[in-house]
Amino acid sequence: MTVVDIDLLGAMRTLKAMTPHMIERGAGSMIVIASVDGQ
Repeated sequence: MTVVDIDLLGAMRTLKAMTPHMIERGAGSMIVIASVDGQ
């Protein structure tokens, strides 16, 4: 896997896990920060 794959898949999996809880609460924010420089 490339760094981009890891950053992208990690963010997607985290957001997928968080979304149901945020919907249940009726609130929440998602901020994703990644860099291709982090090798």
